[in-house]
Order: sequence, then structure tokens, then C-alpha cells
Amino acid sequence: MSVAVSLFDRPDAGRFRSQERQAPNQDCFDPSATMSIDGHFCRKKNCSQGRPVNGTIELFSPFYTMKTRFYFSLRNLLLIAAAALLLVITSRRASGQSLTNDLVSHWPLDVVQGTKTPDVVSGYDMDLNNLTAANLVMGYVSNCFSFVNANGTLLSRVHAPADNLPINKHAAFTISLWINATGAGQADLRFFSEANTGLSDPLFNLGTHSTAADNSVDLYFRQAGEEVAHLRTVGQPLDGTWHHFAFVQQADGSRTIYLDGVADGLAIPPKRAGITWNFNDTTIGGILRASASHWITGLIDEVALWKRPLSEAEINDVKNNGVPSIGGGTQPLEIKSFSADFAAVAQGDKVTLRWDASKDAMLSISPGVGDVTPNSQFGVGSIEVTVNQDTTFIFTATRGQEMLTKQVQIRVVTGIAPNWRLVENFEFLPLGQVLGQANFLNPEGVFSVLATETNQVMGYSDGDDLAAIRLNSLALNEGQSATLFFRLSVEDPVSTIGITLGLTERPIRFNGDFAGNIGPYIRIDRTAGAAMASISARNGVGAAYSLAPDAIEAGKVYNVWIDAENRPFDVAGGVQMGGDRYSVHLAQEGGPRTTLFSDFTADRDAVNIDPALGTPGTNLIYIFFSALDANQGTNKLLFDDFYVSSSGFNSTVPSPARSFRVPIRMTNLAFDALAGFSFSWNAIAGKTYTINRKVALNDPWFPLEIDYPAGGAVGDTATYTDLDAVFGGPGFYQVVEELQP
Repeated sequence: MSVAVSLFDRPDAGRFRSQERQAPNQDCFDPSATMSIDGHFCRKKNCSQGRPVNGTIELFSPFYTMKTRFYFSLRNLLLIAAAALLLVITSRRASGQSLTNDLVSHWPLDVVQGTKTPDVVSGYDMDLNNLTAANLVMGYVSNCFSFVNANGTLLSRVHAPADNLPINKHAAFTISLWINATGAGQADLRFFSEANTGLSDPLFNLGTHSTAADNSVDLYFRQAGEEVAHLRTVGQPLDGTWHHFAFVQQADGSRTIYLDGVADGLAIPPKRAGITWNFNDTTIGGILRASASHWITGLIDEVALWKRPLSEAEINDVKNNGVPSIGGGTQPLEIKSFSADFAAVAQGDKVTLRWDASKDAMLSISPGVGDVTPNSQFGVGSIEVTVNQDTTFIFTATRGQEMLTKQVQIRVVTGIAPNWRLVENFEFLPLGQVLGQANFLNPEGVFSVLATETNQVMGYSDGDDLAAIRLNSLALNEGQSATLFFRLSVEDPVSTIGITLGLTERPIRFNGDFAGNIGPYIRIDRTAGAAMASISARNGVGAAYSLAPDAIEAGKVYNVWIDAENRPFDVAGGVQMGGDRYSVHLAQEGGPRTTLFSDFTADRDAVNIDPALGTPGTNLIYIFFSALDANQGTNKLLFDDFYVSSSGFNSTVPSPARSFRVPIRMTNLAFDALAGFSFSWNAIAGKTYTINRKVALNDPWFPLEIDYPAGGAVGDTATYTDLDAVFGGPGFYQVVEELQP
């Protein structure tokens, strides 16, 4: 056992518990004055402005139960050492060592390190979302974070598959934290959550009463059905004062909540047998799915997670004596992420590379970039590079003899007109659902990349689908103006169509969130059986749609320009005077451009706020797609070629159009001696086809049927049977879509 007393700069040192709750301007903490006892650090409690003066130390270490106050002069260190030694000898707590067993994470929430706050156990540092060092205030133990719903404040971490988090991946676990928040008046907001950044459904939430009726803790656990739907504690810990909260799940799935060390009377259903939670993130102060939401207002401190159930005695030990230290130590060398804002850029354009790696590593990028350690804060950084040819950038992290690498490929697209920046043209994405690809979010339904004759485009399945593209460094910030360009084509003349799309900062959560109150956007509609689709837009908050009827003909390719000016909302006295302005223009490919809507005010409402989704943000960060209406069929409306102008509005066409036509593919070939030879193909509702056949490869085609099926296809698939086919005889078949008069 060793006892050392030292004064040095250690801003993240140890644990200090304030027994006297004084105002921050009367009770400061000087990180330059600390005591080290057996490897555990304690801070000197100082007076105003952090100047080293004679004062008191309140000693708190997780291995010592006594919190003893020493009166000292900085010159009298021997007296402090003697007192500290006496404290060590007399007050070691017996259970301290066992509490370190299976401790996965401990976030003291004392400090900010760049864009993170550290996990002192496993290095699972939390990312700061709308939080800075300015949000650190006096907590229950030393500092804590002050969370504010209106500012969308959140701590979050997205985990790797091999991590020991989310904590719900373990059969048994414990969540421990201190919280000082008022539940009454805060409806359905969350202080601890685990969820999935790709899907909106799975949730593990601890938060406020869903109707803000009282100060209980509300539990909501869901995956493919609700497991625990808004059960509330008997106790009322969210009363605006500090309370210790613990959630314990046993290996058999049984669950108990402890409030200030006492088991609450709430009977919680056990974990559903056979369920494997589909979570990939852990958050403090709100929820993170495709976007963040449900932010709480309050103070949270000392969050710790164990992958075992703590006993009631252990919970009270943590409550009374703090989370034990396990010494920290060097974490394994890690590259958590290395990515580019976009997978393809116009030749000669710039792209931002971003990384998150071990904070104590040397970092570099090749080719052509070099050492990026100076561009990093605690392992996190970014740099903008110019790309003139297809390039694979390699990110390297080194520490002593250790080395890790990760790489990202950037493709170059030629022939893009001046003053345009490529967002997505789908050429370099794999076929299939966009979820998890590039910058796409797809929390509900299915948006997919599909191949056409000479191109790749994006469609969606049936309706009730929601997707978005993160604009990253191409976001339209407040005060800026730019044009969003894209192409679309309606594939059949009869299917129902109903989709909204445009620019927004609204959280990407549920499809139903995008019926209105969005930003600069349009709606494309066609009722079943109608020949032409219409385009609509809203002019002002709560306004009805203005209609441009019969704007889109099936089978044609259209260019769309949305000119958007990101303007402040200018809310004063509960009245919104400002908001984004936008105009919409349309042109059939090769035809003249027509203005459909001019100088509209976007419908985003900055007065009537949904606390779950928060105050509207200042920057337009997404291109969103919300197919609200069901039963729309599969891939009946296709999109391609998304661009944003470099600066200001742009009325030019950024690149030539490519094919939207999906090639006919024959499937389900079958021969029956009595029924003949049959096959199916992907059809377009309302279209008719010619069925050709020949016996030898070099023979001319002979039409078996024309105008088939009679009246046109009635769905996505058509089937034909050749009753004259001979089993074992040669035959070649061809399906040709007939041109409409």
C-alpha cells in the first residue's frame, strides 16, 4: 500500500463528493490541486476563480467509506499525508473490490475531451451531441452534464459487434446513475436508452411519464411488439432533486428498479423468452435511432453499467461510496471509424474524410495527406481533400509497435456541369435496400437500388416507407441558398403514387412524421387509375397544398429543381415571421423548364414544438423521402441523379440523363405435358406485350401473341403459356413491351 500526496494538473482525476451544495460561484474546484492515495485521486476544494489558496479537501475514493474533511495549508503536506494514511488504514471498504467484477462502463461525466466524454473502464467514450464543456455543472459527484430538451442535447455511442455494449446484449445486467430532473411537465422523454441507428422499432427506454402526469420513471421496451409499455415506478424520483437510480435484470429475465437503494414496488414483466434485442447504441439524455429524439431536461451524473446483477447491498454501496475504480489502463489500439462524406464526387471536387481512433495514437492518411494527428482531438478529426481520380485512402493508427489500418474508396464522376456537387447517382452502390449504404437512412419500409438497362436508380416498395440521405458537408446552413436537383420517372400509368420529398432537418423517425411541418419539399400524387401524376407544395405553416395538376406523364423522365433559401424562423412573441423560402421548377428531359411554385415559405413550425422531436434546427441536413400512402406497388416511381449547387441557385442540368427503363426479365419457367410451356416476367400495370418465338437461334422471330394480356397487365407480373410447345423440342421466347399510342 502506498500513500502519496501531490499537487499537479489532473483535470480528470478521481472522485470528489460535495457534502455541501453551494452555488458554483462560491464553491470552485481547482484541478491543479489533487491528492493521490493508493492510486486514487481526490481534488482540493477551492474558493472563487480557482486560485490556489488555503482551503479544505473533502476526500472521496471508491475504496474508502469515510469522507473526511482536512483543513490544511499547501505548505503542510506531511500533515495531509499522515491523515490520509490513517484514513486508508481504518476505512477500506470490504465490498469495493467485488464491485469491480463485470463492470463494463463508467462515465463519470466530469470532463469533455474534444467531442467526447470518457468511459474510464473500457474506453467506450460517449459522443457529445449539442453538448460542450459549457454544459458541465456541479453534479452529485464532482461535475455532471446539464441536458436541455430545447437544445437536443445527448450523449451517444454506436457500438461495434464485439463490444460489451449495448448492455442489453447480456442476459443479466445493472444500470446505475444519479439523476436530478423534474418529470412532471416533461412528456415521454428519456434519460437512458438503447436503440438501433438503422431501425425505428427496437427500444429500451427509461424516462419520464408518457403524459408528464407525475415524477415517476416510465419504462418502455419494444421490439416487434411491446414488451413493457409505459409502466411507471411507484416512487417519484424525478422530483427536481438528486436521486440514485438502478435497474437490475437477473439472468432469468426478472427485473427490479431500486430508488435510492430501495427496491421499488413496480412489478416489471420479465424479459420475453427467446428475444434477442436488436440494439446497436447506448445513449444518455435521449434516444438515438436514425436521428436523435426524446431529449430530457435535467442533470445526470455517474452512469455505470455492469454485465451482472448487483445485489441490493452492492447498489447501496455504489450509492453511498461511488462507482469503484479499476485503474483505467491502456485501451487496445482502435480505429472505430474512417469514412468519407460521399462515396463519389465530381472530378476535381473536394470530399471530407472523417475518423475516430485511439486518442493516444499517431494518425496518418495516404496517399497525399500525411500526418493528421494535428487535425485530431482525442483521436477524432476530419480533413478536406481534393479528388481528381478514383482513390483509395488508407488511414493508419500507430502506437509504438502496434499498427492498424482502415480504408475508404472515393470514385470520380466526369462530365458534371459547373457549380454542381454530386450527392448520389447510385452507380457505385450495391443493388438492394439502401439501409446501411453510404449516407442513407431507411428506418421504415424499403427503399432499394435497382438496375435499369444502362443505369442504377432508386425505388421503393408498396408505400409506408421512409428514407433519407445525410448531406454531411453539403448541408444547407442558415443564411445559405442552393438548388437541389434530381430526376424522376413514373413507370406505369395506373398505380397509386403518394410521396413527399425535399430538404429538412426534422429527425428521421417515423413515416407519419412527414405529412407536413417539414421544410422546403414537394408531394407527388396520383390516384389509382389516373393517367397523370400531380405535384403539390405548401406555402406557409399549416397551409393547404397548392397543386400543379397532371404534371408528370408515365414513362417520361423529368428534371426537378428546388431552389431553397435557408432563412431564420424569426419567432417573436409566439409569432413566426420568417422561415425558409423555396421555388420549384420542372422540365421533361429535353424540354423547356417550367416554374410550378415561386417564392413559397416552407411549412416548418418553430412555434408549436413537439418535445419528442425538438425545436427545429437551423441547418437543412437531409434529403428525405416519405411514401405515406400504402399499396403503391414496387418501384413504380424511380429517382436518380441528386445534386446540390455549389453556391446560390442554379438552373442548369448537372449531367445527362440515363435510362430509367427496367429490363424485362423472364422467370418461373415451367413445362407441363398437358398445360404446355409457361413463363412470367416483370410487367408494368396497364402495359401490353408481344410474345415472340423461334425454333432455331438464327430463325426470325414469330409473334405468338400481340396486345397481351388483353386490356394490359393488371399488376407487377404477367404470365404466358404456350399451349403448342413440345416437350424436348427447341424453342426461344421473347417478350417485347408495346408502345402506347
